[in-house]
Amino acid sequence: MIIKRTDAGANWWIVGSDALTDWGEFVSLNDTGAESSAIYFEDTAPTASVIELRNDGDASVNGNANTYIAYCFHSVEGYSKIGAFTGEGTPGAFVYTGFKPAYVLIKSYSNAGNEWFIFDNKINPYNVTSVMQYLQAQSNAAQVSTAEATPPLDFLSNGIKFRYTQFNPDGYGMLYMAFAESPFKYSNAR
Repeated sequence: MIIKRTDAGANWWIVGSDALTDWGEFVSLNDTGAESSAIYFEDTAPTASVIELRNDGDASVNGNANTYIAYCFHSVEGYSKIGAFTGEGTPGAFVYTGFKPAYVLIKSYSNAGNEWFIFDNKINPYNVTSVMQYLQAQSNAAQVSTAEATPPLDFLSNGIKFRYTQFNPDGYGMLYMAFAESPFKYSNAR
């Protein structure tokens, strides 16, 4: 879940997730900090129809007479995967998504100073490339493009293979969101 106050520019993009320690923690989409404690979500996981937000004195998520936008995501088999993993610090670590990713957003939530990295199959159309290319969600900077001996990651048919340890640091809790290149599931019908 991502919430942003829209009637004031200085407010943060507040991110809450089941993948974090609990719903009493958050990270900010416009910052490189580690997860922090704040009861923005009333320390309560959302349901399919209800998001609990605190009566927010600093107006970050629920101030009286303020306006907000909220983006709510969940994993959908064959289409999207939101989760966390613990970094291994070695090339070859694998995260199973159940589909070939077209877009991946990834960040360490357990350690400060780690950016939000965005990879997609348009910036990196081929696996095993010699150029590392990505965007950073917390920055308005242009695409980063550097020649590296080790490419960052591969989009495989069923997940993500990390080749560069910066995106898989040893012992770091990593938050990710991935969307499929060609969804296997086209309907929510059961």
